[in-house]
Amino acid sequence: MSSPLGADLADLHDLLAFCTAASLNTVSGRENAPADDLAAIMTALSLDMADWWEPTPENYLLHVPKDRIIEVVGEAVSPQMTQTMTKMKKGELVESANAKLSSLRWLPDTSKAG
Repeated sequence: MSSPLGADLADLHDLLAFCTAASLNTVSGRENAPADDLAAIMTALSLDMADWWEPTPENYLLHVPKDRIIEVVGEAVSPQMTQTMTKMKKGELVESANAKLSSLRWLPDTSKAG
């Protein structure tokens, strides 16, 4: 089916989706920054960010303090798991946390102000 503009309707839907995605900025300087408007869009679209993002060294673990990494592992895995992590150097801690968090679908909490 063609649109009044002569373009295929599927192509216009793809373009609209791209323009919408490009206009949303979910990056924040704080992990727990409020994002009510974004949460509303995600709910309306039934979008689960755990399908698209995980805390890897490149996009999260290397950018947060050691204490936060240990806290995340405690939340996502178990508090007992963190006991051996407190004495690790950052590089070793990041590797260990990456292995433990892989495929757990953990996301930073964005529901409260930081």
